[in-house]
Amino acid sequence: MKRRFLLASIFLLVVGIFAFGQAQKELTALWFYDDPSELEFLNKKAAEYSTSHPGVTIKVNTVAYNDLFTRLTQLVAGNNPPDIVKLTDIRPEIEPFILDLSKYHGKDFLKPFIPGVAAALNREGRILGAPLDVTANGIILNKTLFDKAGVAIPSKEKAWTYNEFLQAISDVKKKTGALYALVWDVTPHRWSTYLFENGGSFYDSTGRKSNFNSPAAIQALRGFADMFDKGYIPKSIWIGSENPRDMFFSGQAVAWMSGSWQVKAMLDNIKNFEWTAGPNPYVTTRSSVLGYKFVSAFSTSKYPDIAADFIKFFTSKENNSDYAKSLMTIASRTDTGTINYGNAQASSALNNLAYELAISPLPASTDIANPVMGYVWNTVKENVIAVLTKTKTPEQAAAAINAQIEDSLRIVYGK
Repeated sequence: MKRRFLLASIFLLVVGIFAFGQAQKELTALWFYDDPSELEFLNKKAAEYSTSHPGVTIKVNTVAYNDLFTRLTQLVAGNNPPDIVKLTDIRPEIEPFILDLSKYHGKDFLKPFIPGVAAALNREGRILGAPLDVTANGIILNKTLFDKAGVAIPSKEKAWTYNEFLQAISDVKKKTGALYALVWDVTPHRWSTYLFENGGSFYDSTGRKSNFNSPAAIQALRGFADMFDKGYIPKSIWIGSENPRDMFFSGQAVAWMSGSWQVKAMLDNIKNFEWTAGPNPYVTTRSSVLGYKFVSAFSTSKYPDIAADFIKFFTSKENNSDYAKSLMTIASRTDTGTINYGNAQASSALNNLAYELAISPLPASTDIANPVMGYVWNTVKENVIAVLTKTKTPEQAAAAINAQIEDSLRIVYGK
């Protein structure tokens, strides 16, 4: 009896030690979010992963996006970075510490994802993260005004040239008495849509040389100013203080250059008219602009294999589709198919915007993901406004932006 009791005690002790050891595998995730449903989704999936991987727990710490990189820099400096982190870009100061996921999942790990964002996260053969969702810049339309004016909106397959688009929104404005034909977000990121639609880019194909002082970039600066000069876009937005979102939400704007992240807010707040998205107009090239968020792991993690495995689980086909549905955003994978968001208007808009992104030229993704852009955006905005206010010619503005890109390339890449 004593021997049997002793053996049972030893067995329980071993099981206890094993369980204790397993329980020590706690990973931390640093996460920013705007929508509380995203945090709920993450915690739910973390719990699911823990259930299927006994002894592993994932503790989620939250941070405001504006504080994200300051906090990460502090943690890296203190040799205590998180195991897993949600990011919008990989800055030079943290890149050396990011885990190469290809060591765990192979070089083709990102193959099921949208090519542009996959390319952005593949740095010289190292896979530095897995995409969570993407955003797409695009034209949002007041469909009620178009219907009232009897003006047709082309299908996403046909699209319209900028001349056709400007004529259409001008006709709608005139026939309906709307106050504004087109409103445009005051950001260089949204302006860059027009750059790519003119066939321009910020960099050459290597991403290490500026391509901005080109005829296409100069034409984009000139054409954008022309839309203001001819009254399509009110000057009170870019060289004033009016908010294009408020102008569109009021029902008094025919079209709005913004993006997919507005869909949820429109669904929640616009009740007096019907809206839709796309197709984007083009000058020489059909284009949206990629925005994206992704999840990475740090190579300093005690459990890099678990961190890499959780990322694979969290960005799987099923979870990525559910993530997009939950947040009403665009899935980052190409194998999720057409997503039903539970609302016909939202589904149509988001799938139209996803289509625009899928047919965009590669620079509309890779240029935006270039770490040099963090040094360039303010200069782009300043010089676009300088052209609008006639304090610089398009040629002078393009030369100034080009010089800033070249200086920034030397800062980031040492050339």
